[in-house]
Amino acid sequence: MIGTGNAAGLLATGAALGAAIEKHVGSVPLLKCAAILFALGVITFSYAYYSNYQAYRVLDTLRRQLAQFESNGTPIPERKGSSGSQFALRSSIGTVCSFVLFHLGMVVSVIALLFA
Repeated sequence: MIGTGNAAGLLATGAALGAAIEKHVGSVPLLKCAAILFALGVITFSYAYYSNYQAYRVLDTLRRQLAQFESNGTPIPERKGSSGSQFALRSSIGTVCSFVLFHLGMVVSVIALLFA
C-alpha cells in the first residue's frame, strides 16, 4: 500500500506540474519537491521489498539445510554475506523511510495546493 501511494503521488504530482506551469508558477517548486519525495518513496519501498525477499530466501535456505542435517547429519556450511535478520532489518528501515517520505510528500502537496 505504501508503494502504491508513493507511485500514485508521483503520477498526481506530475499531472499537477503540467497544469500549474502556466497559471500557478509559484507552486511549481513545491510540486517539484513533492515529486522528488514521492520518487524517493518509491525507491525506498522497492529496496524494502527486495530486502524482504532476500530475508525470506536466506531463511528458506537455512530451513532446508537444517532439514538435511536432521535427516542425514550433513553439516551446515558456514554462511557468508548478510544474514536473514540483517535483510529483515533493512526491509523494516526501508518501509519506514518510504512511509515517512509519502507523508512528507503529502504535506508538501497540501501546502502547494493551499498557499501557492
